Amino acid sequence: MDEQQHIAVLRTFVLLLMLSDLLPVIPCPSTHAEESTKANRPDSKSAWVPPSGSWMNDYGWRLGTFQSKTARAPVGYYYHLPPNYDSDKDRRYPVIYWLHGLGVGADGANPVVSRLDAAIEAGTAPAMILVSCADPTKRSFWTDFKDGRVPVETVIVRDLVEHIDATFRTLADRRGRAIEGHSMGGYGAAYLGFKYPDTFGSVSILAGALRSAETIAVKGGPTFRDVFGGDLRYARAHSPWVLVQQNAGRIRGRTFIRIGVGDRDGLLARNAEFHGMLTQLGIDHTWSIVPNCTHSPEELFANWPGNPFEFYTATFATNAPAGPPEQGSKNTREFVYKRTAQGSLPLLIHLPDGWTPNDKRPAIVFFFNSRWTGGSIEQFRPQAQYFAKRGMVAALADYRVRGRHGTTADKCVEDARSAVRWLRKTAATLGVDPDRIVAAGDSAGAHIAVCTSLLDEFDAQGEDASISCRANLLILLDPVLDCESVAAQFSTAEAARRASPNLHVDKDLPPTLVLLGGDDAHRGVAREYVAKATGLGVEVRMYEAAGRTDGFFNGSPWFERTISLMDEFLASHGYLEGKPALNLPAEESSMMRYTPPEK
Repeated sequence: MDEQQHIAVLRTFVLLLMLSDLLPVIPCPSTHAEESTKANRPDSKSAWVPPSGSWMNDYGWRLGTFQSKTARAPVGYYYHLPPNYDSDKDRRYPVIYWLHGLGVGADGANPVVSRLDAAIEAGTAPAMILVSCADPTKRSFWTDFKDGRVPVETVIVRDLVEHIDATFRTLADRRGRAIEGHSMGGYGAAYLGFKYPDTFGSVSILAGALRSAETIAVKGGPTFRDVFGGDLRYARAHSPWVLVQQNAGRIRGRTFIRIGVGDRDGLLARNAEFHGMLTQLGIDHTWSIVPNCTHSPEELFANWPGNPFEFYTATFATNAPAGPPEQGSKNTREFVYKRTAQGSLPLLIHLPDGWTPNDKRPAIVFFFNSRWTGGSIEQFRPQAQYFAKRGMVAALADYRVRGRHGTTADKCVEDARSAVRWLRKTAATLGVDPDRIVAAGDSAGAHIAVCTSLLDEFDAQGEDASISCRANLLILLDPVLDCESVAAQFSTAEAARRASPNLHVDKDLPPTLVLLGGDDAHRGVAREYVAKATGLGVEVRMYEAAGRTDGFFNGSPWFERTISLMDEFLASHGYLEGKPALNLPAEESSMMRYTPPEK
């Protein structure tokens, strides 16, 4: 056997050892953390504060500190603010809490922060705050030491989260908080995210060191002895494998989860097993195997198939709570359009300059993408602001969802119909033309927008059915048109069938604009729907963004392209005058008009 063959055999042997957890999790070296021996001791107060230096400017990091009641010491963290944080002082932002790996410092989040500004400015990542947490021992697995010496878990969940919400303009709610980590940090993200589902609404597990309590007990060495006190029961109580099963009912349908791991990572098998368990528990999540990637966060983000921030674009668009960014603005009004047993439902209205109650302006109401389980009234705020500037009355409608109200998708449909009916009923005092009301939405929000004009049996009990809830125009972005495939969201399979727009197309459907960027299966249903409607003489314009994914319109250049197409559609029906009031970016963003084949 020659030297090259020896090397190949050794590499294979090492990989097998790692897959079977016979080797410890290999730490990724910390580039900048050069603390003294004293500062690295768990009982050293200075160990809670990560080092600072001029290198931080290269990444946009700042060092924050606060006095922790739990640690009885100053605790530090790195933080990064979005580019528009200082200029847009009325806006609140979601927060990602990053957990580093074994032997790594808070600078372990450098592969994330180094890409974040460019992604936010390009519209491929949401504007958000990144907080990188510090573990003074660098081996806690993000749990409290059993002997109480190093309360890492409590410091983060109790003290740090409270401090961040008090210090920055955050969306201070579980739906505006995510926890993410790599390697040991991936274990920590799963552990804290699944133990505290009322604190964190999103969990991102990257190449997680997802050892079971039994594996830690057998092969954990000093970690098992020092962190878990050599106690298997304590290790089990702090295991994400156990907690996700215990809290499945509080996680399912509420928490957004992703798992990503490299195809050449020794922890691939463990992550695949955890993915399988979530699937068996019926917990929705995304699962990605990243090509050409070892156990390296830099490789993970560099080689991620597609956009590594797409997860947060989706979760924070549909999962973040409505903040108070424009309270008191002369051009916004908030109304309660409906009171239910689960609470009141608000309608936030953006008014154009020069508006008076005696006007008869066209109105547009946006329904956010909820997946029928979460979501935020704020999702379409940029679009509402644009159309208000163009002279329309633009409304953002909240509606009941499973995560916040414990309701099924039937109620989402009912509430959308109530919202349009309320707009028409109140038109005279809102300065709205009751014969020019547009219903628009994204995905599940687009589904219920269609349902305002198709399905009379979903009306709320006691509402005045003599006031029509049918929109005069529809604008649908990535619409869900086949509900039988998501029947579990509805009260019954029959209700899902009755709420499937593709099964109930009729000649009275309003003129419709469809803007599509979803996958091929999604595209096929939309094309079938367009063909049916067109065959009945209904005006339906559909434009497709080739190679885009759901939610593509959230970022530039697709935000501008879709706004322009909406504007042109509304102008063609006399709802707007003149050309779109925005410039298209130089970057190519054309969308192809779809024409159904002639039969």
